[in-house]
Amino acid sequence: MWTTHPSFMHTISNSWAQHTTASSPIQLVTQKLKRLKATLKNWNCVVFKNIYMEMEETSEALNAIQVEAALYGDTEDRLLTEIDCMVHLNTVLHQHHINSTKRNRL
Repeated sequence: MWTTHPSFMHTISNSWAQHTTASSPIQLVTQKLKRLKATLKNWNCVVFKNIYMEMEETSEALNAIQVEAALYGDTEDRLLTEIDCMVHLNTVLHQHHINSTKRNRL
């Protein structure tokens, strides 16, 4: 699920690039891995705090745009916003599917 998120690789790169005070290569790797673990744990809580809430909010936003388009007609802005919502909802649903599949294997 993490690897599907756009900021995943950036988060890893930023954590890994931070300076350490290690005196040996093994200490360097150990410190970087410990920091990466903490970074990813925090990132997970922030980004995937509640995937169900994200699905609900995105579905509601998409529905509101579609109702507005039905009432007032389509505009370029509405169509672009609808496409953005659909892409975002698809991403969130994909992440949810990956997460559910992993949980079911355990």
